[in-house]
Amino acid sequence: MTDSRLLPTLAVALTKDAWYLWCSPRLVDSTCTTPFPEGRASLDLLIPLETDKQTDTPRLVVGHNVGFDRGYVRESYMLESSNLRYLDTMSMHISMAGLTSSQRAIWQAKAAASKRGLTDSHIETTTKIVRDHLNRQSYSKFGISKFDWIDQCSPNGLADVYRLYCGKKLDKAKKEVFIKGSLQDVRDSFNISVNYCASDVLATVKVLDSLLPQFISRFPHPVTLAGILEMGQAFLPINSNWEKYIRLSEETYNRFKDEMKNILSEKAESVKKNYIEGQKYEKDLWLWDLDWKMTKPTRILKSTVCNPPVSASALNAEIPVWYKDLMMSPNKPDYITGPVNISSNMMLSPKLLRLTWSGYPLHHTDQLGWGYIVPSTSEATANAKVVAPNSIKPKQSKRKLLDDYSKFPLKQFLDYCSDNNLRCDEDTFKKSPKVKKVDEELDYYAEESDSFIDGFIDLDKQSSLSKLQSSSNIAGPYNIGIEGVNFYKLPHSNGYQNNVGSPLSREYLHHIEEGRLDSKDSHDLVLKILDINRKTSYWRGNRDRIMEQKAVSWGPDGECVGGGESECNGYGAIVPLVVVMGTVTRRGVERTWMTASNVDDNRIGSELKAMIQAPPGYNIVGADVDSEELWIAAVLGDSRGGWRRKEPGSDRELMD
Repeated sequence: MTDSRLLPTLAVALTKDAWYLWCSPRLVDSTCTTPFPEGRASLDLLIPLETDKQTDTPRLVVGHNVGFDRGYVRESYMLESSNLRYLDTMSMHISMAGLTSSQRAIWQAKAAASKRGLTDSHIETTTKIVRDHLNRQSYSKFGISKFDWIDQCSPNGLADVYRLYCGKKLDKAKKEVFIKGSLQDVRDSFNISVNYCASDVLATVKVLDSLLPQFISRFPHPVTLAGILEMGQAFLPINSNWEKYIRLSEETYNRFKDEMKNILSEKAESVKKNYIEGQKYEKDLWLWDLDWKMTKPTRILKSTVCNPPVSASALNAEIPVWYKDLMMSPNKPDYITGPVNISSNMMLSPKLLRLTWSGYPLHHTDQLGWGYIVPSTSEATANAKVVAPNSIKPKQSKRKLLDDYSKFPLKQFLDYCSDNNLRCDEDTFKKSPKVKKVDEELDYYAEESDSFIDGFIDLDKQSSLSKLQSSSNIAGPYNIGIEGVNFYKLPHSNGYQNNVGSPLSREYLHHIEEGRLDSKDSHDLVLKILDINRKTSYWRGNRDRIMEQKAVSWGPDGECVGGGESECNGYGAIVPLVVVMGTVTRRGVERTWMTASNVDDNRIGSELKAMIQAPPGYNIVGADVDSEELWIAAVLGDSRGGWRRKEPGSDRELMD
């Protein structure tokens, strides 16, 4: 619900004897408002599944993605263990008929084509991931077509799984009231909401009836089922350090973010001040393609209070369009003057900082992402890949690219290369009197100049340029439409086939430390920004998931630990939403805790796992098995031979 994210609203259950309905006290009584101490939920407002007499009775709760439902059950947060277990039909389905990422894209393309009445041949032309998968798989040798498997699997949602195993359609339209609605919306449509929950429960029962026999047949060993039941019991104890961790991480993150914003804002102010007069930007190798058309700022309402105060003349002065885009909307109550809407991820930031790669100016295209421009040799120009002007549709383009390239300051670029001892070809560039003659071909740069491509790709001396151009991960050269200039892509951590979105991300910190990535006049500022990005990267990427963890408090009115009520305060638990078999290889999946990294002093919030702390009288025991998958493979290999260490792989693993 939009007004009660941490709390359940309705719960419907079915046993062999009866239907059961639970309603939240907040739903029944509109005046019921239980405060959340320190952002935590209360046990009293969670779904109860056990009574004191039933605690020792073994019971099984079946649900589709039941790990999510378990996060709203009161007993899941109790310190004492019980005999209540959870069985997930979604996990069972994934382990037998789930989809890989590439298969999911094909399945979705097939579904969309079927809905539009298109043939299978249309699917093969939809997306690159679909084409690559279909071309890579040898379906013919198995005697099946490319799409036979689609009817034997499905995505993980209950509606899709119900259609696969039961052959019927499940209406999920009513779920929107639980996603976008409020408690009052549920009250207004109470009967409809309850019937929707009941229909989901009934669909899960029918899926289980069909799925369970297949699952037991596929995985007959009882250890598999026991593993599912035990992995569904995840429980993380916390104390008051949890809130302290979130508060300090958020404060530190905001402090660094403001520091970076101030650096970039001051740089934007400096560029606006120094490059408008005399249109100096037209001859600048980084600023020439920004939108320098002059316009007036958005009119500020009389009721708006400027912070800091701004004179009337300043409010009416014309500014460049790119600068105006960085300003806050003046109608906001917290209006701040100046270019405050700026960050290191914006396309503008590397230009303001005048970034270079091995001395060459950085440049951005919508088609190729970030790269650097070099003076073109004769042969390189002839062999460069041409990036067509229409390769990106106008509505998708972030800015005009090729239309502006006639304004590129070529003479200044050639003079810059000459002054900085950057190589270029006299035959191609006779316009500049300072250009040095270089007789070597483009492969000279790759072989001799470590700073040019920096060894990110291994260029064989015997390889021809045409061979290099046919490689899918070549850095360049590309002809992007600038006369006498070729474009090379910046190296990406996942290969040159991927475009670089921002050269100011933390992955490029070691490049500036080693001198490849640099700034023409702001080296220390760039180093500072990259260092801030490194420190804030973990919290920026995981902040929302961490702050959305459902922390439930045990006290002071709930269970106490250690005897006195005073010792209850601060203790509680988090129940991670685990999908016990979330992949086709039956690995557990959880968005936050299963991917938590180790502590790093240079990454804010990386001490997440250390916040799981045992209450008084308990200890947390860590255990791990190195190369567990290889051990299992070794045992399975031996089982085929009939004796221990039969297979070479098992012999090596068991000896280790």
